[in-house]
Amino acid sequence: MNRSPTFAERYYILRGEHGYYTNFNVSARYNRPISRINLSNALHNLIKKYPCFAVSFFRVNDKDLEQDGNNFLMKPLQSVKFDDVATFRKISKFDETTLEYLDQFVIKQDIENSPLWRVIVLEVEDTGKQYVTFYCDHTIFDGNCGGIFHDKLLLALHEVESYQSELQFVEKLHTLDDSFEVPQVNEAGFALYNSSVSFALYEIISRLFVPTWAKNYFSSIYQKWYPDKFYIDGSVNPMYRYKPTRKSTPTKFKLLNFTPAEVRGMLSRCKQNGLTLTPYVIVVALQCLQETIMKRTSQEIATSSNSVPIEHSSETVIDINNRRFLPEAHSDEFGLIVSPMEISLPPFKKFSKLDDLIPTMEYVGNVMKNKIEANYGSKIIGLLKYIKVGDYLEDKLDQLSARSTLDVSNLGNKSYNHGSWEAEELIFSQSQGVETHFGISLVSTSKSGLNIVFGYLEEYTEFQDEIELFIKLFKQRLLNEDP
Repeated sequence: MNRSPTFAERYYILRGEHGYYTNFNVSARYNRPISRINLSNALHNLIKKYPCFAVSFFRVNDKDLEQDGNNFLMKPLQSVKFDDVATFRKISKFDETTLEYLDQFVIKQDIENSPLWRVIVLEVEDTGKQYVTFYCDHTIFDGNCGGIFHDKLLLALHEVESYQSELQFVEKLHTLDDSFEVPQVNEAGFALYNSSVSFALYEIISRLFVPTWAKNYFSSIYQKWYPDKFYIDGSVNPMYRYKPTRKSTPTKFKLLNFTPAEVRGMLSRCKQNGLTLTPYVIVVALQCLQETIMKRTSQEIATSSNSVPIEHSSETVIDINNRRFLPEAHSDEFGLIVSPMEISLPPFKKFSKLDDLIPTMEYVGNVMKNKIEANYGSKIIGLLKYIKVGDYLEDKLDQLSARSTLDVSNLGNKSYNHGSWEAEELIFSQSQGVETHFGISLVSTSKSGLNIVFGYLEEYTEFQDEIELFIKLFKQRLLNEDP
C-alpha cells in the first residue's frame, strides 16, 4: 500500500519540509452559498473517488538531506476529519491581505491523519459572498489541480443535492479500509521527464559548471556569425539580481481584475498579431518591471557600490501544463503534471507605444511553441534525477544569481459548472519561494473576467512607490490605454 517518491516529488518534499516554499492556492466564488453540511458530504464523496486526498509522505528515518528525500514513503491516512481539513472564516473583503494570509500556511508531511491539502471558506461580512479556497503542498498537486479541485467539488455538491433533505454533517470524511489504494504515478505524464544522456550532460554542465564569463565569451562569438536581435551581452546586461536568496521570505501580493469586456479587447489585439495571451502579458510585465522596480533596485545597487546603474536582462520561467500531452481521458487528472520553461530577454528600449513590443511578444510566443513541441521543460525537470535535490536547493541560499526574474503561470479561461452550481470567479496565487523575484498568476472566467495576481518578495516593500507605478503601467499597457 506504500510507494516511494519520484525524483520530482522528492524535490517538492524537501522544498516544503525545509522552508523553501509555502503553498499555492486557488480560490473560487460560487454562485451559491456552501454550508458545513453540504461541504462535508461533498468532500466525503470526493475523497472516495480520488485517493490523493487521503495520503501523505512519511519519514522512515530523519536523514532527509543525507538520503536526498529517499527516506520518505507515501502512505494512506487512517482517517481524515472535516475539522482537520476544512474551516470557515469571516473576512472584511477578498483582497491582497487575504492572499498574504493564505500564503503563510505550510502543510507538512509526516503527520498522522493530515492530508496535503486544505479548504477554507472565506465569507465577506458585508455581502455574504463566499470564496472557497483550496490550498495545498506542491508534492502531488500542481496549479491546475487547484482548478480541477473546484470542478470536482462542484460536481460533488451537485450530486449530493439529489438527497439534500437527508443530508447530515459528516465528521469523518475518510476511514481507511482494505479497498484503498495509494495513488500511483501517472506513467504517461512521468514518461515526459525522460531525456537523452547527451541532453542531460549538456544541460547539467552548462548550467552548473561553465562560468558566466565563458558563457558570455562564446555567446559573443556566436553573435558575430549569427546575429540575433534578442542576443544578451551578459557582460553589459547581466541577468537581474538584487539581494541574496533567503529561506522563508514572505510573498506580498497585488490583485488586478480585468472585466470580460477588457479581456475581449486584449484577446482581440492578440489575435490581430497572431499571439496568445501569455506572451502578451509576459512582455508587458517585463517592460513595466524594467521601467519601475528593476530600475530602482539597479540605482540602489549602484549607489551602494559607487558604480553606474545598469540595465538588466531578464529570465522568465513559464509553467506549462503537461496534460496537453496526455490522452483526453487523463486531461483533468490530479497529479504533478507540470514543467517549467525558461525564456531570457535583453533589456527593452524606452517605451513609446504597445506596438513596439509586438516583435518581442512574437519572439516569446515562438520560443514557447518550439519548446512545448520539443517537450523541453519536462526534460529539464528530468535532470533532477541526476543531481542531489537537497544540495540544489541549499546551493541557492545566499546567492545573488539564484532567482529567475519572473514566474508566469496561466491556468487559462475556466468554465466549471454542474447542475445549478457554478464557479463565477477564480483567483490563483502562489508563494515565490526561492525560485523567482516576481510572479504573475492568471486565471479567468466568462462572468468575472481575468484575475491577475502579482507576487513579489517582501524585501521589495521598501519600494512601494515603484510597485504602485508598476501596477498602474501594467494595467494601462495591457489595455493599451493612454497614460
